[in-house]
Amino acid sequence: MKWEKCRNLLCKCALLILCGFVLFAVGCAARAKKMVPAGFDLTNKHPYTVSVLGHVSGGDKKNLLISDSALTDALTESVLKSGLFKGVVKGEGADYSLSVVILQYDQPWIGIDFNINMETAWTLSKQGKGEPVWAGTVATSYKAALGKAFFAEERRQKATEGAVRANIQEGIKRLSSLKF
Repeated sequence: MKWEKCRNLLCKCALLILCGFVLFAVGCAARAKKMVPAGFDLTNKHPYTVSVLGHVSGGDKKNLLISDSALTDALTESVLKSGLFKGVVKGEGADYSLSVVILQYDQPWIGIDFNINMETAWTLSKQGKGEPVWAGTVATSYKAALGKAFFAEERRQKATEGAVRANIQEGIKRLSSLKF
């Protein structure tokens, strides 16, 4: 009788742990705060305001860990933290608008190390004008090794956040070299 109770308890615990792993894997979206670089290498700062919009378009969008809103939040926080522009305006009224679109990304599903390659299109336009002041693509990658996280889904999340962080850092560096 004791063995029956013990076996039932073990089965319930195993099922609970399995459900926890499934919920963990499903809920590992990239976090905007983790996509903001720690520091920036700026050539110039611009005395203008900017509105920011991030968009995910390339690759298998439904399986990417980044949402449009998380990318926009990370870009906005990065522009503010870097001091690249005088300020960020939500909606209308900014001097310039910055659009960053994820064009392509490669993300593994399994592996020891997770290497994410990402390419984005950056466009800076004067508000109300059709032609961009500057447009370019930024390609970056980030590797999350087994030592960064034990679970594969967590390593994929860290690699995704790192690739976006590196991409934002490089994009802001390029924007800082503009003179206008």
